[in-house]
Amino acid sequence: MSAEPDAYSYTRYLEAKRSVDERALHPRVWERFIKGLEERSTLRIFEMGGGVGSTALRIIDALQTRSVETIEYEMMDLRPGNIDAARQRLPDWGRENGFDVYGANDRVVLHGSELDVSILLRVGDALAEDHKPTQAYDAIVAQAVLDIVPVASTLSRFAAWSNEGALWYFPIHFDGVTAFEPVLDSVLDAKIERLYHESMNDGEGGGAQTGRHLLQHIKDAGARLVDAGGSDWIVSSGPNKEGYPHKEKYFLYHILSFINKEVKGRPEIQSSRFEEWLSARKEQIRHGELTFLAHNIDVLGAR
Repeated sequence: MSAEPDAYSYTRYLEAKRSVDERALHPRVWERFIKGLEERSTLRIFEMGGGVGSTALRIIDALQTRSVETIEYEMMDLRPGNIDAARQRLPDWGRENGFDVYGANDRVVLHGSELDVSILLRVGDALAEDHKPTQAYDAIVAQAVLDIVPVASTLSRFAAWSNEGALWYFPIHFDGVTAFEPVLDSVLDAKIERLYHESMNDGEGGGAQTGRHLLQHIKDAGARLVDAGGSDWIVSSGPNKEGYPHKEKYFLYHILSFINKEVKGRPEIQSSRFEEWLSARKEQIRHGELTFLAHNIDVLGAR
């Protein structure tokens, strides 16, 4: 049984949740997105909050067997560590999947027998006043990002950056449900979950119900809602507590670290009771007893 990590890394968290996301993504929304992309032989794609490159690779991999010939992919992230991880990961993935790999610094080029991909890696804030798109895009991707930015003004920018008919793919957006099983204390569990959700509503971001609100935000931005579907995170060690898959034990510890950051010290809850709750949940992770669920929504729009 592995102990709680001594320190937490957001880049490591993104790598750990890759398998959680892959299980969660709504298959119909994903397939409609990919089918929409394959209508063009050349694609220009922008991803805000590209992280360690997981979504970029998922899209490139899916398009290898389609009619697309060229992809110009631009991914941007605020955290240099995420882009550094993507810079290492993308070439390795390309070689493992039969591509010739070229490029240097912030551009990775994958040359395949039927598909050529150029990936521009940028550190920065896509919503900064001085940010200018390098071109008009055929697709804009934002995974688990719109919860923490002003949604209406962000989509207004996306509209200005989009070609006619461009697809907007916004998967894994939180929609107001966090749950841990087994129940420790139904009243205490509910209070902690409520305080955690309230913390998401304190800033300028989309908040704890971003998923459902995106359905209307897309229309308000002058785009068409193509499809939407649930993409719940469900993490469990299995019926025999045989262990969490992949790196998902770290993922669970990191979720608890998020909750600790937002709830600790709140006057609505006694500190000692919260610490006891947190310790009990960590102990459940160590023994493979904790199941975690978060309700998300995937949304696909067209400009």
